[in-house]
Amino acid sequence: MLKNDNGSVRITSTDDIQVLAENQERIKIGRIEKEIYGIRISNAKGIPVMETDEFGELWLKNRLRVGTKETSTVEIGYLDAVRAETDIHEVIHAGDSKNEFVVYEDGKMYA
Repeated sequence: MLKNDNGSVRITSTDDIQVLAENQERIKIGRIEKEIYGIRISNAKGIPVMETDEFGELWLKNRLRVGTKETSTVEIGYLDAVRAETDIHEVIHAGDSKNEFVVYEDGKMYA
């Protein structure tokens, strides 16, 4: 195991390659599940946000954000925001409150 103040990297024959932060697996490379080999990236709560599926393709589990958390300019995925007076989620959001482009999960758009 390699360790520093921020976390550690562990390489074993049972868990393959793991990057840990505060003993929480954040990245795993190797055998993800029984017959799935690839990479899994998890958030700080240990919930997978991206991983290789059974076909070897990367699966984005929820959203992709371009920019910083405070100033993201594009988000793609199953987003938290919904269309007014509905439970229909945004799936693409680009821009800011003054200039935005939105696509909802039912295909309707707002620009």
